[in-house]
Amino acid sequence: MRIDHLRYLIEIDKQHSISAAAQTLYLGQTSLSTIVKSLEQELGFAIFERTHNGVKTTPEGEDVLSLIWELNCRFEEIMELGTQNSTISQPIPIITSPTINSALALPLNNMFLDQVPYGNLDFQVVSGEDVGPMVIRNDGNIGVTYFGAESLENYRAISNRYQIETDILLEDRLYLLVAKDHPLAKYDSLHCKELEDQHFALLPYYSSQEAAVGYAGILASSNRHTTFSNISIIKRAVLTQKMVALLSGYAIHYNHSVDNSLLKTIALTGTHKKIRLILCLIHRTDSRLSFHEKIVVQCIKNHFKSISLPQNTK
Repeated sequence: MRIDHLRYLIEIDKQHSISAAAQTLYLGQTSLSTIVKSLEQELGFAIFERTHNGVKTTPEGEDVLSLIWELNCRFEEIMELGTQNSTISQPIPIITSPTINSALALPLNNMFLDQVPYGNLDFQVVSGEDVGPMVIRNDGNIGVTYFGAESLENYRAISNRYQIETDILLEDRLYLLVAKDHPLAKYDSLHCKELEDQHFALLPYYSSQEAAVGYAGILASSNRHTTFSNISIIKRAVLTQKMVALLSGYAIHYNHSVDNSLLKTIALTGTHKKIRLILCLIHRTDSRLSFHEKIVVQCIKNHFKSISLPQNTK
């Protein structure tokens, strides 16, 4: 057996098609089919079962592929040993939603570099609802996003088939954020119907989970809104332009782009939907993660173990 031939099996498993895998690998379909047949003969059982839609992995094949993933990870670790003194290494994609990235990126980068000084992280910020599907599509092996209770259950039902784990890191919710000198700052909680004649600072996109308050119930005709590209600008708009914002507790208290002591967090009532948010780490099983990806996963878990939201944001 050759390590490159075993990697071909991983690509076929990803694509669920020998033809599609052959194109990705720049091989002829006949050549790849011959390699698969040879490996199956050497093992004594079928790795893939041919279907009208391509191929699917047999039960024996799933066991083999799990071992191949682990073998490939170990091989990569061996190869990395010779480059540990290099200042360049393959970037590790971390797929996050914008509110999470604004608070997570800097501490995670510091924690990772403490353990892997020559390492590189690549933070990819997308709409929160896209994080989970991107991990399933192999656009990255690690993601952090918010779910609602129902959407989390639905995602787990699908992702388990792809050997993807979903770990709950933090219970959170959405809040109204204002400056302490704003007229609304005298309230600890507000009903949505009381939010009239306000100027909202919003991100250009929210996931369905993060927008669970339902803009239809908050952005009434008497309200205006301006979209900004990131959390830092939104917080500055709240402080300097008397605007109000909708943000998660984590983004409010752990993004330090402004002096958070100048801000007031207000609980919302009367929303169309529940505003409970479940912050989750999505990642492939350990056997399918590289050595450095495992370090990233542990760093993320350690970071959120140290997180304690103020009592009024739970």
